[in-house]
Amino acid sequence: MTALYLTGNSLGAILLGVLMDRFNPQYVLAVAFVCAAASLAAFGHLAGHPALAWLSLVALFVTGVGTGGTMTGTNILSTGYYTTATRATGVAWTLGMGRVGSIVGSMIGGAMLAAHWPPPRIFEAVAAPVALAALSVCALAAYRARHPAQHAQAGETSGEAPARSL
Repeated sequence: MTALYLTGNSLGAILLGVLMDRFNPQYVLAVAFVCAAASLAAFGHLAGHPALAWLSLVALFVTGVGTGGTMTGTNILSTGYYTTATRATGVAWTLGMGRVGSIVGSMIGGAMLAAHWPPPRIFEAVAAPVALAALSVCALAAYRARHPAQHAQAGETSGEAPARSL
């Protein structure tokens, strides 16, 4: 099962990269986050039913696409928000927040297990931050659409062409 999840991570990074090139990157990531949240919540219910084992494997693969693939996508997306002079710091903060999330998430998962939560509830709870990530990316897209001059100005001050307004 782990291999299937990790395969989803790898293929998801490629698939989402192609889609981000063709469509609005924020919306591509938002849809992927929503699919990951739904499949993650569903996995908790499907995993306990042997007759639905194949469907739980599909949910696990989609979760991999929507979590690992989006992490690669958010790293790529974050590079477009900073001028050349601040880009390394901005991307490092993006990566750092991901690390904080993985540490805190593990602690919360351990607390849920210690409190004897049933597996379906644990997977539903874990899906909530993924759904919040989808909302955050949509809010970011809306902000960028309302403030295109700020993004164009940031690109001009670094001597680069203005970033695409999405």
